[in-house]
Amino acid sequence: VGLRGAGALGAGAERTTQADPAAVVAENRLLGQPALTCPNQVWVGHITYLPLVGGHWCYLATWRDACSRRVVGWHLATQMPTEVVRTALE
Repeated sequence: VGLRGAGALGAGAERTTQADPAAVVAENRLLGQPALTCPNQVWVGHITYLPLVGGHWCYLATWRDACSRRVVGWHLATQMPTEVVRTALE
């Protein structure tokens, strides 16, 4: 029995977005490339939706170094314009 079956974990995260079947999936440019050997060769970005009290959301944009897995930039905002991701890089 896993943790979820034992009642130690919740039922799971609620879906916050609907997949668009017509959306174009970006190419994975790292696929088939040599393994990373040192930091600052590749950074990867991620956006996380964080639920707040009262049904509101905030958005956390992060950039991590793919080799060291260290967070190299982040920004938290109550709206998700493009600037959230750009500001995380600064």
